[in-house]
Amino acid sequence: MRISKPVRIFIAWLLIMVLANSLMTFVFEPHAGSAEVMWTDFRKEKNLDTVFVGPSLCMQSFNPYIYNDLTGQSSFNMATVGQPMEATRAAVREALKEDSIHTVVLGIGFYDLGDTKSKNAEFAFYRGLRNASDHPVLTDLEFVLSPDHFGKEESINYLFPWVFNHTKYVKDNIKFKLAGKSMLDDGWLNGTNRTYIGKGFLSITAEIPDGADMNDTSWNIYPNHDFSDRTMGVLDDIIAMCQEKGVDLIVVNTPHPPYDILSYGKNGEYFALEDRLSAYLAEKGVDYYNFSLLKPEYAVFDRSCFEDFEHVNDTGARRFTKAFVDVLQAKAAGQDVSEMFYHTESDYRASFVNPDALSFDMERVE
Repeated sequence: MRISKPVRIFIAWLLIMVLANSLMTFVFEPHAGSAEVMWTDFRKEKNLDTVFVGPSLCMQSFNPYIYNDLTGQSSFNMATVGQPMEATRAAVREALKEDSIHTVVLGIGFYDLGDTKSKNAEFAFYRGLRNASDHPVLTDLEFVLSPDHFGKEESINYLFPWVFNHTKYVKDNIKFKLAGKSMLDDGWLNGTNRTYIGKGFLSITAEIPDGADMNDTSWNIYPNHDFSDRTMGVLDDIIAMCQEKGVDLIVVNTPHPPYDILSYGKNGEYFALEDRLSAYLAEKGVDYYNFSLLKPEYAVFDRSCFEDFEHVNDTGARRFTKAFVDVLQAKAAGQDVSEMFYHTESDYRASFVNPDALSFDMERVE
């Protein structure tokens, strides 16, 4: 059978494009990024009981080593930087393939349920999943053909990862790839004020500096101050997946410093969101805890516990993980754990000496 010249030219150009794309991906796509490190370590785990899923808030909050020591269970933190809800759903789907898992903990902030998401973070998440997979082509097809992406620009962009996920340090990137090294070796996950200690957990030692901008708050930084149909639909999917498998789902609003909570204003904006999410999850039969509203007699999250307005540091993660286990164990013992949290704005504000004077060091009423 003779192939016509136009067909030969097309095939030649197609091969050139494939080779060029492969070369550009090798040169510019970061070597073994944080998502790939997580997925690679996750594949090594056996007989997990609990997984933590979500964005960097979750990644820096739940210390699996402390959780395991306090509970006698085996856990892993599957959070990744900027992980949108769609990627979290994929993480839960992968986790539920392990029959040993009986609890999924979703760690989020209110804005993670808004309508903004980082497409780059989602791409990087799936690229990390496929690069750590025994069947990378299936992962590619899952992304491209999923209802979230099929027929949209994401389904095309995903095939050219170097366009959306590229590094400035090309020379070092090539060197590390040729040597088979990962981000653990180049200082991103292990560097100044940060250490990847394993099981998906990133330990941060930095604290809020004196020169930090008080205007850097969740209310000011993130444009969406409401939940979106898209993200709530994904949350519904996650709830259904867990319930179908008989797996407990716990949703946790991870700690924020008091000035960030109080920056939402005096008109009930923060607690309006809190009441809506709490009622929504209660109706679904899902346990929900907001640790920004934990009463100080159970744990105090002060300035020393935070890297910035939304992320805890290592001190905060240690304090939070213990407080989280304390709440779970109190509930298991039959205690009404709702009493451990504030539920109204007036009660929360009354716990501070001067709630109107926002500062990094909000003084509590003794």
